[in-house]
Amino acid sequence: MAKGKIAYLEARLERLYEELAKEQASLEKFGEDDDYPELTVLIWNQKFSPRGVAYTFAALKVAGNWYTTSQFNTRRDWDELVSAHLSKAVDGSVYYATAWEQV
Repeated sequence: MAKGKIAYLEARLERLYEELAKEQASLEKFGEDDDYPELTVLIWNQKFSPRGVAYTFAALKVAGNWYTTSQFNTRRDWDELVSAHLSKAVDGSVYYATAWEQV
């Protein structure tokens, strides 16, 4: 094998290890889709720039999909919800609604 190919494969392996560590951290922090029953509501704050305003979002699990209050493509699977929203949430701002009160 040429040195260039070895360097390329080593760099690729390093990126895969970084991706694996990120996925493991997300799994540890947010769990899996199966951890959340139907009609679960998650609420979080998210910023779109480091010094920007934090916006509050919610997601509702219905029929195995997550529907968010964001204005684009509100239907997501669990992996999309985590990567597009929960992983970008302001630290300590993800909440899981565990009780309901009738109005």
